[in-house]
Amino acid sequence: IGSIHAVKTKELYNNVYLEGISDHQGILNYFEDLLYCVSYYDNFDVLGHLDVFRRYLNCGEESFCFEKYRSYIKEVLSCLISNGKGIEINTSGVYGLKNFHPLPEIVKLYKKLGGEIVTIGSDSHKPEGIGYGFDKASDMLRDSGFNYYTIFENRKPKFIRL
Repeated sequence: IGSIHAVKTKELYNNVYLEGISDHQGILNYFEDLLYCVSYYDNFDVLGHLDVFRRYLNCGEESFCFEKYRSYIKEVLSCLISNGKGIEINTSGVYGLKNFHPLPEIVKLYKKLGGEIVTIGSDSHKPEGIGYGFDKASDMLRDSGFNYYTIFENRKPKFIRL
């Protein structure tokens, strides 16, 4: 799993990456760094928690509007798809947020663009959180047009019917 935890060399956590800039600029910086990473680094199979920055916005997750950043998201997803990479549905988004990572609109766009590789992860830091929300993540995948999710064996995708 490849994922972004810093933007312009500043940690996402504790809003450090937003010091002195607006949420909007922080989101743009995130997508700029993310696009660079998915374009130039290949040693990963799926992109984890694509919109994780929603956790750290100064004005709350409402600062992020999918339609406003659609073209950036589309560019990232298109790059992933053309390089045979997938996305992770990360259920940890429901801890403090309204939705998983990424938002359902992003998952639907990934499918519409031809994306097929989707894993489900809980990003659990405690044993009791492992597998949390997988039933709802499966529902979201079905609602987005997927009939399966993906696991990896020796870095080869294996598709499992939902």
